[in-house]
Amino acid sequence: MSEAWAPWAFPPEFYSLQVYQRYPDTQANSLDEFLAKWRTRYHEKDANDLLCHFQTWASHDVSLTPGMNKSLEKALASIKAEILFLPIRTDAYFAVADVTAEAALIPHAQLMVLNSVYGHAAAFGRDKSDRTQINHAIANFLHQDN
Repeated sequence: MSEAWAPWAFPPEFYSLQVYQRYPDTQANSLDEFLAKWRTRYHEKDANDLLCHFQTWASHDVSLTPGMNKSLEKALASIKAEILFLPIRTDAYFAVADVTAEAALIPHAQLMVLNSVYGHAAAFGRDKSDRTQINHAIANFLHQDN
């Protein structure tokens, strides 16, 4: 799991800039050493929990909601909640173009692209700049005039 996820969790920039050197627990003498540390990330996790996570992700389809007739566009257009999307410029899981296209189908959606070299892992908030961007976006979203 860890090995397969490594290139998706972090973008090429993260590796080429050796961003993993910024924290004592991820510092390494080489990329191979960093990846060896990363590889152990899920060793103590219950494999069934991971399988359930993947199954949920793979099988969730809002277009299958009753009355949506397998139409993603119809399902997203039916959302009444105000939504804030925070895609990350370097995220390999949720590409900005894909998130932008889906957000455009939701009547009250807002989108702010986060600029981070951490890719998908920026959402973990380990980097101060990532936390600042996330907190700023959420605060603005919550304090806007409706």
